[in-house]
Amino acid sequence: MARKNKKGRAKRRNKAQPGREEEEKAKPHTMIFSRAGVGKFVKQLATDLRLAFEPYTAMRLRFSKSNVLKDAVAIAGKFAVSHLVYFTHPSDSINMRIVACPHGPTLTFRVLSYCLRADVLSAARRINSSASIYQHPPLLIMNGFTGEGRQLRLLTTTFRSLLPSLNLQQLNLRTVRRCLLLNYDPETDQIQLRHYSVRLAPRGVSKAVRRLRRKKVPDLSRYTDFNDFVNGAGCASDSGLSDADFDGDHNTIDCLPVGVGPANPQGGASAVRLTELGPRIELQLLKVEEGVNSGAVLYHKFVMKTPEQLVELDSRARRKRRLKAKRRSDQADRVTAKAEERLRHKRRCLEGMVAAGQLSAEEADRLLKEEAKGDGEGEGESAAGANGDDAAAPPKKKTRLSSSGLAKSSAAGKDKKTVRAKALAKKSPAGKAKAKSGIKKKSTKLTARKKSAGVRKAGRAKEVTELFSFLRKRILHLQYVNNANFFCLVEIT
Repeated sequence: MARKNKKGRAKRRNKAQPGREEEEKAKPHTMIFSRAGVGKFVKQLATDLRLAFEPYTAMRLRFSKSNVLKDAVAIAGKFAVSHLVYFTHPSDSINMRIVACPHGPTLTFRVLSYCLRADVLSAARRINSSASIYQHPPLLIMNGFTGEGRQLRLLTTTFRSLLPSLNLQQLNLRTVRRCLLLNYDPETDQIQLRHYSVRLAPRGVSKAVRRLRRKKVPDLSRYTDFNDFVNGAGCASDSGLSDADFDGDHNTIDCLPVGVGPANPQGGASAVRLTELGPRIELQLLKVEEGVNSGAVLYHKFVMKTPEQLVELDSRARRKRRLKAKRRSDQADRVTAKAEERLRHKRRCLEGMVAAGQLSAEEADRLLKEEAKGDGEGEGESAAGANGDDAAAPPKKKTRLSSSGLAKSSAAGKDKKTVRAKALAKKSPAGKAKAKSGIKKKSTKLTARKKSAGVRKAGRAKEVTELFSFLRKRILHLQYVNNANFFCLVEIT
């Protein structure tokens, strides 16, 4: 018996909300990677740091050896990336750089020490690292970034712009599952980075009661009475220290506005528990410069410039920019001149073909218009490069043609009628005989070339042999001096 047609289960689809995509693009996004030359541990450090900046970071980014920094800057605008964070490994240290896209500034840090996420979690007593805590960005906590100096103000602005800002009126406490701590020590001039997960637990409630409130049936086979389970008696494993033993007034929150979690009722006192997720990084600011690694140095920890030196550096940078703009304009002029010369040459060729009857005037006009259109597009691209928009476009790959490739490209540019006429001529008896005679001539030429090549090789071998014999006999000879216990080079005359 055939089954009746029944309606299937309706699928829930995420409806596109108006303005949602623009709101997500407005938030800061980061690209974290490591450059070529770093070790496997630094690569893993970059991967762990991506996890700390989830979800507004590129987790599956692959930066190969052939990629350069300009490639990352070029695609940053397309994917609404606001900052680039990458690790390098010079000869003596490990550096971390933060670049604000697309025009800078660039902050260079020295990585004094670091600890990977796996090592931090292996030392933790309890791991709270579920996938759901990475669905929302972490809460940024900055401590000690106060004092004089514009480098501190720039540090504060840069770190704040790495993560989206919070709206306290619309903030949902259930989304605050992680926090990123940045602590600045003014005495050592070092910055400590730590990554924690945030968990709330009810204050003054034992571990056994919390298990019951989570609606999980406990294992009572080891207890003689239910009171023993509640009081923790009869089992040595529950007599040790727990997180509740460290609770106090320093980590207690009273009267939460909403109940956060099944074990935290509304209006009750809760204890804030932090579990470190890693990685740990200790940084030291080395340099701040304008642009993307190419501007004037605004701050340097070890090098101080006088006002005269700063003026000289500024004038030198202006001269370099003017020279670069001049080179770009000259290149654009050369490209335009070559395109015009190529168009004039093609016009003369087409006029000759029309005069010889090999091509019609309408076909020549069409080919000439296509060539002019292609040259116009090429001039537009070169002008865009001359205006300094090369960072917005990805670098073009250079193509190299072999001799066969050049022959194919030249044959493709010929007229179709001429190629068709040659093919028909080859199929005729006279054409076949001519082709056979051409093959015989080619084989004869190849044989003559091989013989001449053999003669040349024999002549070269003879010349090389004579040269080596002359050098052995005439120039240098290793002799042993009887009066001294060493060898020396003596020139023979």
